[in-house]
Amino acid sequence: MVSLSITDSGRDIKISYSEQKEIVYINDALTRSKRDAKYNPTKNSIVRFCRTNNTIPIALFQTVKTIIQDNKLEYEFLEEHKLYRDIKKEDVISWCKNEVIGTEYADFDMMDTFDTVYEMVRNKHARFILSTSYGKTISLYLATKYLIDNGHEERILIITPKPQLSSQFIGEVLGMQKSGENFKYSAWQSKTKQKNTQVVVTNFQFAVNISPEISKLVIRLSFLKSFKNFFFALSSLL
Repeated sequence: MVSLSITDSGRDIKISYSEQKEIVYINDALTRSKRDAKYNPTKNSIVRFCRTNNTIPIALFQTVKTIIQDNKLEYEFLEEHKLYRDIKKEDVISWCKNEVIGTEYADFDMMDTFDTVYEMVRNKHARFILSTSYGKTISLYLATKYLIDNGHEERILIITPKPQLSSQFIGEVLGMQKSGENFKYSAWQSKTKQKNTQVVVTNFQFAVNISPEISKLVIRLSFLKSFKNFFFALSSLL
């Protein structure tokens, strides 16, 4: 039996196990070299896995849960409900449908995108990998707007790998907005001051220069003094 629990800091999940083979399965899957390893804090690994006390960042719970299920291991996680918001799927889908009315997406079948948006806003800590041309920009746009419009978050920080992608993201989002939309985005990067907007977009290269700690904790930004009012962070690094 694999037992998961949230640590006192609220940032990590501790993995307890009854048989050695259970932790071997998890350890092997988490440290196997992958294409996306360069975006993670531990060289040649998928995620940071602390072998000293068997902990992982809380945002990687879904990854560990998948590993456990794939290996047909029994597990319990009594605090799992704390990782999710009390949001109904039908409410999110209805809201999304209304948002795309009058946009270029109105004539497309967007149900897969709406399902993704629901998972994004429901999960407080999660990792999503979306394929090329899936619709990452529209998914992020709808997810961030839903969280703010419905009072779940006050401000949101989005990180991209490069400055060009930050500019591209903002440009595409502005093109999606309806006339008179009062949902504001701004860029926080070299030669551009942080603006007091609902969503701030920065890039990994710039963020690392601000604080080297970000290179170790890419998906945790709440400790940054300048972002003490940010309650949610979306990372589009992968």
